Amino acid sequence: MPPSEHKPRKETSKIRTTLFWRHKRMKKQRLAVLRWRRLMIIRSHNIEKAKKRELRDQKEYSEIKKKAEDFDAEKYLQELLEDARRGGYKIDLFKRWHT
Repeated sequence: MPPSEHKPRKETSKIRTTLFWRHKRMKKQRLAVLRWRRLMIIRSHNIEKAKKRELRDQKEYSEIKKKAEDFDAEKYLQELLEDARRGGYKIDLFKRWHT
């Protein structure tokens, strides 16, 4: 069947129902094998998801670390002071206070 053609919804539903009843009628040993196989598939999917999540988190942490390393506190403070002076405030943090 070409990929462009899809099965009708009714037929898909019928297949799903048939599989459901087949699994219900399975003997105990076959059912245990089926469940074990499904469990292994689920575990492998969970492991893949965890790896992807770890890679994403590592990338995010490296970006945050790079921002922290590039941050210059003195430059940031000077920019804030310049903005305040432009707004009309006279601030001199480095002046000694005399009593």
